[in-house]
Amino acid sequence: MNSRKAIVFDLDGTLVDTLPDLMGSLNKALAECGLPGVEATVLLDSLHGGLGATAGAALRALTADMTLHPELSKRYEQLYTDQLCESSLPFSGVVDFLEMLKRAGVSMGVCTNKLEQQAKQLLTHLDLIQYFDAVVGADTYPYSKPHPLPLLKLLEQLGAEPSASAFVGDSVVDAHTALNAQVPLLYYTQGYGGSCKTEWKAIEFDCYSSLLSHPAQT
Repeated sequence: MNSRKAIVFDLDGTLVDTLPDLMGSLNKALAECGLPGVEATVLLDSLHGGLGATAGAALRALTADMTLHPELSKRYEQLYTDQLCESSLPFSGVVDFLEMLKRAGVSMGVCTNKLEQQAKQLLTHLDLIQYFDAVVGADTYPYSKPHPLPLLKLLEQLGAEPSASAFVGDSVVDAHTALNAQVPLLYYTQGYGGSCKTEWKAIEFDCYSSLLSHPAQT
């Protein structure tokens, strides 16, 4: 643990199970556009690109008119903002792991492709914001993940070099972000992205309790 000055986390599928609220908002938005709902796999395959990417994926899955994309994206964002925290909860073991890092003096941040304000609102509602020194969203800088800029800028805010840090994520987008930024990766296999498929070497874990039991691997 002492070897890591900072640890940065992805949000959706890594810290918090947001799938119920995301799915509910997406299918409500589709219904308002006169379209049927989609399966969760559509959302899971696209959510790390942001809400706009998921709206596009839903339209393609339904072979619907892509000119609906701006309308659907806008309504999806509105609905999701309204029900951001109705059912979302931290994954098991997350709070205990954050507490351990806090006691160890590790600086922490969140790097997500959610909008920054949405991310802060969600973290505040779940009483997780207290653990993080900085939060970077898809709209914080000109580029979002997997571009390395958001993660590197966040590490600058935390006063940590990439080699002395770690990034915790659950998707190929997160893996590519870590690779592009040359930051060691901890990959949560029970998130939304499935197994880690990237050339960037990662430490994989399937529950946060394993990191509590073996903190040296972080």
